[in-house]
Amino acid sequence: IRTIAHGKVDFFGSALVALAQQSEQRVRALMAGGHDVALQALFRSAGLAAATHGIILRALKVWREVANGKRIAGVQEVSWLMLKELGGQSAEGDLAGLVKSIHLEALRYNARGHALAIAAA
Repeated sequence: IRTIAHGKVDFFGSALVALAQQSEQRVRALMAGGHDVALQALFRSAGLAAATHGIILRALKVWREVANGKRIAGVQEVSWLMLKELGGQSAEGDLAGLVKSIHLEALRYNARGHALAIAAA
């Protein structure tokens, strides 16, 4: 989850190749432009829990848009959209806790960067 939230799509794809025992070419093609149903089948064959499929798809779609120049986004926005996919701030459970922690880390990192930029100005 952390890997895809941070935009490490190639690394995530490599993990799927190993877990799902599919060819790298097939996994890359699915990651680049596969439909949700095909991607969910890939996630299932890799042994990923069904509860994770929606948030992984959400993150993957955003990173596709970024790669195609249709959107500017970072970890903060992607993790927020993943959290919204789970039900927003009120979402509970281990998966929601993980996504919330990723989002808070991104917020802190961005705030630190802004503070350093202001101090340097």
